[in-house]
Amino acid sequence: MTDAPPSSPPAADAGPATRRLTPEQVELGYRLLLGRPPERPEVMEAHLNSGRTVEQFGWFLMQSQEFRIRMRDAAGLVGALPPPPPAGTHTMPRGRALDAVPIYYFLHIPKTAGTAMWKLLGDMFHPFVQFYHLLLAEAGGEAQLAQRLAKDTQLLQSKLLVCGHFSVNHPLVQRAPRRKVLLSVLREPVSRAVSFYDHVRSRADHPLHPRLRDVSFARALAEFPEFAHQLENYQLRQLFGTVEERGIRRMMSLNSYVLGRFDELPRFIETVENVTGLKRCSELITTNVKRMPKGMESGARQPDFAQVAEELRRRNAAEIAFYEAMGPVRVTVPTRSPPARRKKEPQA
Repeated sequence: MTDAPPSSPPAADAGPATRRLTPEQVELGYRLLLGRPPERPEVMEAHLNSGRTVEQFGWFLMQSQEFRIRMRDAAGLVGALPPPPPAGTHTMPRGRALDAVPIYYFLHIPKTAGTAMWKLLGDMFHPFVQFYHLLLAEAGGEAQLAQRLAKDTQLLQSKLLVCGHFSVNHPLVQRAPRRKVLLSVLREPVSRAVSFYDHVRSRADHPLHPRLRDVSFARALAEFPEFAHQLENYQLRQLFGTVEERGIRRMMSLNSYVLGRFDELPRFIETVENVTGLKRCSELITTNVKRMPKGMESGARQPDFAQVAEELRRRNAAEIAFYEAMGPVRVTVPTRSPPARRKKEPQA
């Protein structure tokens, strides 16, 4: 298993090395540097979705402990490599010691730099990471995944971090095998709404793209409930399952949260390092940012945007209040235990 994350890799030159990895390149890299193919299809998929260039991928493999062990007999080679991470940094406890280690969930809210964050966190927690989209694909759907989590209580036991587009009420979180810590980034609601609208219209692979590509921001908000739903206090509902202040306070009293603001990402990452005891292995590189296609205008530049922004502020009053009060980073620890489940009385 390639269990040592890379330090900052050399910058890739423009050209073929900056193209997205292919399955053939991943297979070749494993065979050349580690002497074997990738161990599982999920590992292949994770590399293909990592955003690394060919050069960065090679650097990643060469900094793994497996590569060091394989090359330790090659004179002078190991000494020329950057030092491995401190002992224990990426070692998973076993037995009872594991019960004291939290499982972290990164709740990825669309258009909050989440893609960049899960890439950074994925390297930081490697190899004890579970990506939701891979687990969902393997299970075959939400219903099947829920059934699997109900039957296999040890499914996430060997993981430290679970990343993906899911809410606090998802079975992944509700069936956490150990004490859980919820990580997420929030963005100013109107700014996030503009980014999400532009993203839907500029990405042909988005499910809502065919219906909204040529639709104004005002009309999309008024006539497409499935779109508007993701812009109305959506961040609060994903993180707390409610928009009511009392319900939010209750959730924060029951759970550990590390929440950061989109405009304070360095502070958020530093706080995650302090909470987890792990150190970042790469720099934060924002991705998923594209210019609007030619002839398509951003929602913020449309003539009636002032009215749209006012409507968004009205619909997101609770979320705006929370965002403005939270500070650069908000960390909470449980102040009370969740209600105990009542044991079934034995039948006579």
